[in-house]
Amino acid sequence: MHKRKNWLFSVSPEGARASASFYGLIETAKANGLDPSKYLRYLFEKYPYAKTSEDVFNLLPLGVSKSEIENFFEKGKNLTVEGRLPRNGLVYRNRLEKIG
Repeated sequence: MHKRKNWLFSVSPEGARASASFYGLIETAKANGLDPSKYLRYLFEKYPYAKTSEDVFNLLPLGVSKSEIENFFEKGKNLTVEGRLPRNGLVYRNRLEKIG
């Protein structure tokens, strides 16, 4: 569990709330038996395509099974991802390198 001192250095109240949400997501993933790093990679891949609040709710740690995350990584979906993200229209490969 993260200590309170981690939030002492937030630049703004909004930043502190964002940090708390992020840490809460990680701790909830751990509590549900998920590997936090794999869960977050899964979440960051799936979230841009969530269209409804139900889709977003199903991406929370309570709505994702360990086997679903393992299957996602076994299929190689995390290795090469190309496509147009719906929010900003930019094209990325592996979410790190901007293509065009």
